[in-house]
Amino acid sequence: MAQLGAVLRTGSNLGYSFVSLSALKENLEDSVAIYSDLIFNPAFPDEELVRQKRLSISQIQREKTPR
Repeated sequence: MAQLGAVLRTGSNLGYSFVSLSALKENLEDSVAIYSDLIFNPAFPDEELVRQKRLSISQIQREKTPR
């Protein structure tokens, strides 16, 4: 994506998740093709999924804990 001048952003919290794309006009078609492939054919390596799940659970617990 960086070679095309495109930026992919992701985020989530307890209420929503998002994925966004910013791309140069001249590379928009190629950028959208890659973006679409990432959205419709995601790859989730098991070890990364476990790591992200732990991080998410930890974050949720912090958000729910009163200060």
